[in-house]
Amino acid sequence: MNLLELLQEIIKLREDITIANYRYYILADPTLPDGVWDRLFQRLKDKEQQFAHEWSTLSPTNGVGYRPLDLGGFRHNKEYLIEMLALLEANDNEVSST
Repeated sequence: MNLLELLQEIIKLREDITIANYRYYILADPTLPDGVWDRLFQRLKDKEQQFAHEWSTLSPTNGVGYRPLDLGGFRHNKEYLIEMLALLEANDNEVSST
């Protein structure tokens, strides 16, 4: 993969993940299964490491999501003393027995 192809893939992955995040967090209308999103996200992280000077604060790898939807009444405005981190990464191959 040449440099131009790598940059194009990084841009495409960022766009795809940003759109999926918007649809999930803002529109409450997800379009990607969790496992697919996780694979795209991991691929983006890997590509950004290969091309570290293309790192950007605007990349989806540098955030935790969007503000929660206001679904009428309940608001959670708690400030946290520690950084919020992802709890787990989903896996399409896992099946819940419950």
